[in-house]
Amino acid sequence: MLELRVPAAVVAALVDGVDLAAFTGPRSLGVAEQRTPAVRARQRGAVLLPLGPWPSADVALRCTSGSGP
Repeated sequence: MLELRVPAAVVAALVDGVDLAAFTGPRSLGVAEQRTPAVRARQRGAVLLPLGPWPSADVALRCTSGSGP
């Protein structure tokens, strides 16, 4: 998978046109920069799916490998 660092303004604009925005690179965004796309997503009823940590997230998903039965 190619990792693309997406600026907050691009993510915020993306949620204007789609209901689900998945992106990488949130580690490079500061807390203030994270607010812009988060607020825009809430206003539009969209979902942000950052592939990495997002400190202000309402819900966090984590995948782990497990042992079989």
